[in-house]
Amino acid sequence: MHTVAFLAEAPGSATLREQEAALAPNDQLVLAGNRSFKELGEVLKLAGMPLKSGDRIKFYDFNCLPLSTGMLLRALTGFLDAGVGIEIVKPGIVLEPGGSQAHALLEWLCGHYGYAHGLKTHPIETARQGRKRILTAENYAEICEMLEQPNASKSSVALQLGIHRSTLIDYLQRFDHDSRVERAK
Repeated sequence: MHTVAFLAEAPGSATLREQEAALAPNDQLVLAGNRSFKELGEVLKLAGMPLKSGDRIKFYDFNCLPLSTGMLLRALTGFLDAGVGIEIVKPGIVLEPGGSQAHALLEWLCGHYGYAHGLKTHPIETARQGRKRILTAENYAEICEMLEQPNASKSSVALQLGIHRSTLIDYLQRFDHDSRVERAK
């Protein structure tokens, strides 16, 4: 087992010197530089020091990791799922992989965060369905006829359909309407 200490400085966080002073002498230091905490596993693999089950990642506190809550939860859960423990120095928290209550809580929070923010992390029957499409493939012929009427414009057709002009333009681009009309002329 080896311990990798991830040192990163962010606005309002402890300095690198303060973080380093709180580490054990045998901790392997990794300076973040322009790398994110979520990339730590890949950085170590490229350096020939891949994390293995039983290893531990250590960081000073959450303020040193400028990640969104969702990204942080996914990164922490990913490391724990791979069998890598996590130590957060300042509050003195150690998260162990393999069925611990802390690991279960992180997995639940990760799922809850995704659900609360509309991500499709739950079975389709419980996920939010979103807006119904106003324009479908079946509307294409009707819309083409509307556009070919005298004095018709994309703005006037969009107004008739109750949609924004840019929505109509995106829809038409998907079906390549303009090039078909040009070829027909």
